[in-house]
Amino acid sequence: MTHDTIKTDFLVIGGGIAGVSAAYHLAAEGHAIVLETEDVCGHHSTGRSAAIFSEHHGPEIICDLALASKSFFENPYDGFTETPFLSKRGVIFTGDASQQDAMDKMLAGSRDGDGALREISSDEVKALVPVINQDVIARGIYYEGGREIDVHAVHQGWIRGLKKRGGEVHTSQELLSATFDNDVWTVKTRNKTYEANYIINASGAWADVIAERCGVQKVGLVPKKRTVITVPVSDDYDDYHWPMVIFTDGKLYFKSEKGAIMASPMDETVVEPMDAWADNMDMAVTADLVEKRTNIDVTKLINHWAGLRSFVFDDIPVVGPTPDNDRFIWLAGQGGYGIKTCDAMGRIATALTLGRDLPDDVKKLGITKESLGAERCIKHLKEAV
Repeated sequence: MTHDTIKTDFLVIGGGIAGVSAAYHLAAEGHAIVLETEDVCGHHSTGRSAAIFSEHHGPEIICDLALASKSFFENPYDGFTETPFLSKRGVIFTGDASQQDAMDKMLAGSRDGDGALREISSDEVKALVPVINQDVIARGIYYEGGREIDVHAVHQGWIRGLKKRGGEVHTSQELLSATFDNDVWTVKTRNKTYEANYIINASGAWADVIAERCGVQKVGLVPKKRTVITVPVSDDYDDYHWPMVIFTDGKLYFKSEKGAIMASPMDETVVEPMDAWADNMDMAVTADLVEKRTNIDVTKLINHWAGLRSFVFDDIPVVGPTPDNDRFIWLAGQGGYGIKTCDAMGRIATALTLGRDLPDDVKKLGITKESLGAERCIKHLKEAV
């Protein structure tokens, strides 16, 4: 069976938050199409995120990228949303006596301004989050400026904005093969053919798979599974909008919902790219941690799921052209921080696709093309052989 070839300037592979944000910015420079394997966009990592906006959580470059995205979340682009993207949700970082050095380091690195971190006592932690087991914490660090992100609204806002700029989203279209000839990519899916000047690889955990199908060097992407459960909380509590709690030993975070808390053991189980699920052992470990670090008896689960967070060797995102083909652009390895960094990452990917310098606000934070580029990953893979 034959079919017409669909032509575009920018073919973005992946309809998660990274792909649609890049496509929106690219659509101001030419025609953009998002190619999504699933029948809806955001099915995998984007749709399973418990995103909190904080400039204080994650590697330093992630905090910088979040800071560069902050104005977008506070003042979305015209027509993106009728309701705010952010709602108040403080964040408390806490731990026992063995975690005090890590907490001191966090305080020492606090950024100035309204979002500054401040130390609070264990009594203050208990007052803010009544379910906490005070026996397992020594003190806390409170980020009162933390905000919860309406992930669905942000994701749909990017898609809405993309379409207003003449861009398109094609679902149920898995990239099966791609060839590059005469400065044009020819991409085959099961039932369509695309021609594009650029491929932007924003396919999350599948980014190395896509690179291989396109005949370019991989960057050593490692998908890691993270488990989440929700459990009921006693009716004795009438206010469930407590700050999110993150234990600095990296073994548990939780945040309140109406009548429940959502919790994760912050696990990072290496897996192949997959439609992730929560297995029984990981859920049991999470429930045990909740019981030990709060006063909640976990008698049942309301819900459970898992998502994939993808990393390269240094936990820094990979953005920009691959060394062997400047028409193949990486946008991968966000490590679970893709929501709060999405505007900066989309603008960076657009600039580097077009051979431009980084946006001024990104450069001012000390971020460079080299710090994000694929060259460092490919060099690392060669040295590791």
